[in-house]
Amino acid sequence: MTVSSTFTKPGQPISKVCQDQVAVWRTIAPQFPHPKKWSWFILCDDNAWKLYLQHSGQVLPVSTIYSSTDIDAGTTFLRGTTLLHPDLPEAAPDHVIAHELAHIMLHSRDEAVVEAQTRKWLERQKHAVGSLVPFNLPKPSGAN
Repeated sequence: MTVSSTFTKPGQPISKVCQDQVAVWRTIAPQFPHPKKWSWFILCDDNAWKLYLQHSGQVLPVSTIYSSTDIDAGTTFLRGTTLLHPDLPEAAPDHVIAHELAHIMLHSRDEAVVEAQTRKWLERQKHAVGSLVPFNLPKPSGAN
């Protein structure tokens, strides 16, 4: 887990807000299937998020993109503000994290397939709170 904030100088401890965002991720991510090796980045403030979006060439309004996964590079970037202050139901932290994990675990860029898996996991999580229910993943697209 790497965090970045435009308000934190290199070498300085991360802010309480960044710590809280990391805590949310650490609480939610283990509830869903996840890879052993993956690089996660939380961009703690919207200025850092805007810089990332500009650098990555994404042009949609900042408020409509909550995360971004690069399957080939093995990286996921999360808009930290969304982890603490979601502005839509689709931006709830469990939804955003599960959605990116579905991209990763399915090795899929197909938003419809990924969102369908995300909704299955969230529904299953809702009904299985407190129990360990194994997840059955469909084969990644292109797998035999």
